[in-house]
Amino acid sequence: VETWHAEPLAGIESAFAAVSVPRSVSDDAPLFRFMAEECDFSLEHADGSFMDHLHFCADYSALHFSDHSPRVLLLHSILGVGTNCFPMGAEKLPALRSLLDEEEFAQISAFPSVLRLMVGTDFLSRLEAASEEELGALRGLSCRRVLDNAEVHLS
Repeated sequence: VETWHAEPLAGIESAFAAVSVPRSVSDDAPLFRFMAEECDFSLEHADGSFMDHLHFCADYSALHFSDHSPRVLLLHSILGVGTNCFPMGAEKLPALRSLLDEEEFAQISAFPSVLRLMVGTDFLSRLEAASEEELGALRGLSCRRVLDNAEVHLS
């Protein structure tokens, strides 16, 4: 059963062929082993499997945010998703931390908390309403990590 019309499909394939798509995550065997053996990514996701979603995010990051590590978006939900599912337990934080650099770990640690700020509070509307002076005075964001209530700071 054909699900795409030929003309739009040809346009998409042509556009994709014209883009140099970088490999999002190098052969990072220790990280992939940790994900496969120490975490539970069997959750369903609107984009297909949860792993499909994570790999899409890493590929998107590699293409559109090439100055930053795609591992952040590969692992963005490892410490908790918006529906309060937790692919790994807090006892595995030291092992995860050992596989990442400091910036990657800070961003991954903050993701579930920042998601809740964006979805469950007036955080975004307060940012939108802030003056240039108020925004210029911001030096970072401190919050509590959802998984274990540890303080996380992004600057």
